[in-house]
Amino acid sequence: MQSKLGKYEIKSELGRGAMGVVYLAEDQRLGRPVALKTMSPSVAGDPELLKRFYREAQSAGQLRHPNIVTIYDIDEAEGIPFIAMEYLEGESLEKIIAQRKDLPVVKKLDIISQSCKGLHYAHQHGIVHRDVKPANIVVLTDGMVKIVDFGIARIGGGSMTRTGVVMGTPMFMAPKQVLGHTVDARSDIFSLGVILYELLTYRNPFRGDDITAILFKILNEPPAPLTTVLPNCPAQLENAVARALAKNREERYQSAEDFAFDLQQVGDYLKKHTVQLFVEQGQRSIEEGNLTIAKEALQKVLEIDSGHNVAKTLLGKVQEQIYTRQRAQKIEQALRRAKEFLQS
Repeated sequence: MQSKLGKYEIKSELGRGAMGVVYLAEDQRLGRPVALKTMSPSVAGDPELLKRFYREAQSAGQLRHPNIVTIYDIDEAEGIPFIAMEYLEGESLEKIIAQRKDLPVVKKLDIISQSCKGLHYAHQHGIVHRDVKPANIVVLTDGMVKIVDFGIARIGGGSMTRTGVVMGTPMFMAPKQVLGHTVDARSDIFSLGVILYELLTYRNPFRGDDITAILFKILNEPPAPLTTVLPNCPAQLENAVARALAKNREERYQSAEDFAFDLQQVGDYLKKHTVQLFVEQGQRSIEEGNLTIAKEALQKVLEIDSGHNVAKTLLGKVQEQIYTRQRAQKIEQALRRAKEFLQS
């Protein structure tokens, strides 16, 4: 492994793929960690792939938004082209879905809502991502979401590819994209709809035995209704997913901002409903003397709504009761040991 590339000191390898290697490095002048995405010399000799590599820096480099990875620099050293970008500590949605992580629905909606906001900003600046998929959405350790890899983005009226040439990841492509037609923001919205469906159910809405079957379903078959695979799915959420996945893009959300708004509405409804259930569980557990369960339920309320006064008050009482009970148990244990000592 190289120790340095340009002004960047390489610390470790983060991953590698067909194009090249990604390193964790440090900008020594600023003392800032960065992710260095390099292109191997053998691949760099391909003009089309090199163009795609630089397209990523050109497109994402124009964007400054909390939900889009920040590009710091693009350069070449020792014959190796590289992009220096924001180092992201977290995990991709691809990994979260593969592990079938037990996330609250509210959290899943927030992830897609943040993704919508980042894409809407890109769309406003004339950039269509064209490869929106779980691997290109990263959830940071603090809950912030970042969209990455604008390598095949369409910028303004220009495109890397001719009409009729399909670019993207098949399972997440919109119908127009499958057909090789010119795409717009609504193609990215369709891809986000597919991701949301998969994140909610841990199954892709257009599963098939091969690429042909998958593409046929995208073009012709609606996915199974969310209610058949997601118990107690609110009607508003079912409608939002169906609209995002409309085959006809005129019937789809016309902006990612509108999609985000509807998801936030559903999220607010679910938060209120979930908070009410946990408060009731906490109150019931207090009455039954199950203080540990009551504490857990009330803490979940405050994780969702940190300003919930009823939960705060009840949690304070529960913690006091738990402390009193623990102190009584310690006194009882001390007395029992003293009694045993006297008897011996």
